[in-house]
Amino acid sequence: MGCDPGYKGSLCTQDCDIGYFGAKCAKLCSEHCAGTDNTCNNVDGTCNMGCDPGYQGSLCRQDCDTGYFGAQCAKLCSEHCAGIDNTCNNVNGTCNMGCDPGYKGSLCIQDCDTGYFGAQCAKPCSEHCAGIDNTCNNVNGTCNMGCDPGYKGSLCKQDCDIGYFGAQCAKLCSENCAGMDNTCNNVNGTCNMGCDPGYKGSLCTQDCDTGYFGAHCAKSCSEHCAGIDNTCNNVNGTCNMGCDPGYKGSLCSQDCDIGYFGAQCAKPCSEHCAGIDNTCNNVNGTCNMGCDPGYKGSLCTQDCGTGYFGAQCANLCSEHCAGIDNTCNNVNGTCNMGCDPGYKGSLCTQDCDIGYFGAQCAKPCSEHCAGIDNSCNNVNGTCNMGCDPGYKGSKCTQ
Repeated sequence: MGCDPGYKGSLCTQDCDIGYFGAKCAKLCSEHCAGTDNTCNNVDGTCNMGCDPGYQGSLCRQDCDTGYFGAQCAKLCSEHCAGIDNTCNNVNGTCNMGCDPGYKGSLCIQDCDTGYFGAQCAKPCSEHCAGIDNTCNNVNGTCNMGCDPGYKGSLCKQDCDIGYFGAQCAKLCSENCAGMDNTCNNVNGTCNMGCDPGYKGSLCTQDCDTGYFGAHCAKSCSEHCAGIDNTCNNVNGTCNMGCDPGYKGSLCSQDCDIGYFGAQCAKPCSEHCAGIDNTCNNVNGTCNMGCDPGYKGSLCTQDCGTGYFGAQCANLCSEHCAGIDNTCNNVNGTCNMGCDPGYKGSLCTQDCDIGYFGAQCAKPCSEHCAGIDNSCNNVNGTCNMGCDPGYKGSKCTQ
C-alpha cells in the first residue's frame, strides 16, 4: 500500500526530499514558500517559514487579496494607486495602473515635486500662482496661496475680466482710461491706451496740473482765464471762473466783439470814441483812435471842461461868448448863450459888420457918425471918428 504522505523508502522511514511533500512525495513545495529552499512540511506542504511577500494561504499559492501586498499580505496598496480598487502588485506594492493625479513613486505615496501637479506630475503649476515657488495643489493644480495680482481662476491662468486688475481682480480700471472699455493692464492697472483728456498718471486717476488741460495734459489754460492761477476745466479747458475782462468764449481765447469791452464783454465802447466803429480796447475800453471832438478821458465819456471844445478839447471857447463863463458847445465851439454885444458868427469871433453894433449886431451906427461909413464901435456904438458937424454925444444922436 506504500508509504503515508510525506514519507518514502522501502520501509517508509525517510521524509520526502527537501522541496517535496505529500503522497509518494510527488508534490512540489510552493515556489512562494519563504526561505532559500522554499521548504515545506513533508506531509501537508505547509511552508515551514511562512510565505514569500505577496502570497498567502497554508501552501502560499494564493496572491494577496486585492488591495494588499507584501509580507503576510499585511500592507495596504496606496490609496493613490490609480483605478477603482487602487490595485497594486501583490509582492512590492507597485501600483498596477500607475498613480492618481498628484502622486509619484512606485508606491504612489509621494506628492508631486513642488511646482508640479496632475497625472504623472507632468503639469507645471501656473507661473501666476502667488508665492515664491508658485506652489499649487499636487492633484488639481489649484494655487495654494491664490493668484498673483492680475489673474484669476482656480489655476490662475486667466487674466482679470476687462475693466479689472490687481489682487483677486478686485480693483476697477480707472474710468479715465482712454478707449471704449476703459481697459487697463490686468496686473498693475496701467491704462492700455493712455488717459482720457484731462487726466494723467499711470492709472489716470490724477487731474492735469493746475493750468493745463486736454489730451496728455499738454494744453495750457488760456492766460485770459479769470483768477490768480488762470485755472480751467482739466478736460475741455473751459475757464473755471470765467474770462478776464476783454475776452469771451468757453476758452476765453477770443477778444470781445468790436464795440464792446470789459467783464463778459458786456460794456459798449463809448459812442464818442473816434473812428467809424467807435472801437476801443477790449479790456479797459480806452478808445483806440482817441476821442471825437468835444470829449475827453480814457473812455471819452466826459465833455470838454468849461471853456474848451473840439479835438482833444484843445480849443478855447471865444472870449466873446455871452455869459459869465463864456461857455460854448463842447464839440463845435458854438457859444451856448450867443455872442457878447458887438460880435457875431457861430464862434462869436467876428466883429459886427461895419455900420452895426451891440447885441446880435442888430443896431445901426448913427447916421451922424463922422466919416464915409458912419462907422462906430461894434460893442457900444460910439462913433469912431466923432460926430458930423452939428451933432454931439457918444453916439452923435444929439
